[in-house]
Amino acid sequence: MRLFELKLLLVIHIVIVIILMIALSLSLHDKTFYIIMASSVLAEISILMRILVKKKQ
Repeated sequence: MRLFELKLLLVIHIVIVIILMIALSLSLHDKTFYIIMASSVLAEISILMRILVKKKQ
């Protein structure tokens, strides 16, 4: 994958996560689900960021 594609993928992931969080906050009130969701998303974003850094070097 090229650098532009990875950046686009990262932005799309962040937007999807924001939309999911808004939808879940409107429908659910379970805090543990938020914590699990947020941690998995952060892990995914950190992996994508590592790939981006490696591509730049």
